[in-house]
Amino acid sequence: MKPSFARWIFVFAIFAVGAAAPLARLADGVEPISIGFWRVTIVGLMMLIWSGRPRLPKRQLGITLMASVCLAGHFWAWFESIEHTTIVRSTVLVCLNPLWVGLWEWFQQRTFNRNFWAGTVLAIVGASVMTIDGVNATGIGFNLVYGDLLALGAGLLGSIYLICSKSVRETVEIHPYTTVLCLSTGMMLLGCAELNGVNVVSDFSL
Repeated sequence: MKPSFARWIFVFAIFAVGAAAPLARLADGVEPISIGFWRVTIVGLMMLIWSGRPRLPKRQLGITLMASVCLAGHFWAWFESIEHTTIVRSTVLVCLNPLWVGLWEWFQQRTFNRNFWAGTVLAIVGASVMTIDGVNATGIGFNLVYGDLLALGAGLLGSIYLICSKSVRETVEIHPYTTVLCLSTGMMLLGCAELNGVNVVSDFSL
């Protein structure tokens, strides 16, 4: 992939992540499990058509399935949190991934990257300032705290998913990994939907 094209993909990905929460809030009446299911399943099917049948070594497949469990929990908890707290607060707490992943890397390697931690602290301070208006407008109640905890949990699960992804991607190409990850995550969310009496098809025919 050419560097210039990769930059555009990176910019598009940032906008896509930033727009996820507002778009989920606009899907009024749709269960969080359904939103997560369709988000990963569509990507998985596209990757399957593009790259064909994926083949992963047994160890990498196991780690990928672990990442799928975390990703499924991440999507459910994140989209559920939006129903209880503000979009800004939810997005900020979910996107604390650099902090959790950075702490994991430090625990593993015992190295301190001054620039990384300075940027992380600056981002957390800025994000905290962004949430002040939400607290002043709604007050701090059980519903808000519950939504914040869901968002925080979603961020932690997302961090474990990233750590697992890094491990697999050291030896596996992006296409087969993404195919298995998204399709297995979709199947897990579909199973959760069935257990909770959620029809992922009728949810989007409202």
